Amino acid sequence: MKQHLQTRRLTGAPVPGGAREPRNFYATEEAATLALAKVERLPPVLWEPCCGQGHIAAPLGRLGHRVIATDLVDRGFGRGGIDFLRTTRAAAPALITNPPYGQGQVEAFIVHALAGLRLTWFALFLPWRFYPAYRDGLLDRFKPARLWCFTWRVKTAIGGDFTRRHGLIDFAWYLWLGRRHDAPTVVHRLLREGT
Repeated sequence: MKQHLQTRRLTGAPVPGGAREPRNFYATEEAATLALAKVERLPPVLWEPCCGQGHIAAPLGRLGHRVIATDLVDRGFGRGGIDFLRTTRAAAPALITNPPYGQGQVEAFIVHALAGLRLTWFALFLPWRFYPAYRDGLLDRFKPARLWCFTWRVKTAIGGDFTRRHGLIDFAWYLWLGRRHDAPTVVHRLLREGT
């Protein structure tokens, strides 16, 4: 039962008597971003609308990308006070982020990015189980071009604190190349560096 409750906390599922991290801030270990950069040609200018403390944006900047970093909450990195779901213009034609998972927010991010802002390149860091779990047609209407599934448990840090327990969820990068993708989604494995 204890393991079940811990898993529910980390995935955003309601926990009896428990609470999610305020504002759904779960930082992503830099290795996840660097792994994607090794297998995909990332656009030179990227928007990171849930930048938190820069765990995705900073390594991309070090790789030479121009990253426009914003967040709903000011966490000392990027520009705070920007609600992605209320934006009417994209800060860049390409977006990469680990979005908040609670209460339909992932779905709202996908629809807003692809139907509202019409992004041409869009990558979300999500639990891989989201892909088979969508039965409402969302991923048929907005079909990812590729999924890059990690072969290791990527660390996500509650509130940006990597000293706390983590690593119970299997994640993937979901990659869209514009709104329309008629070919089947291709699933790849992302290997940890050195394996």
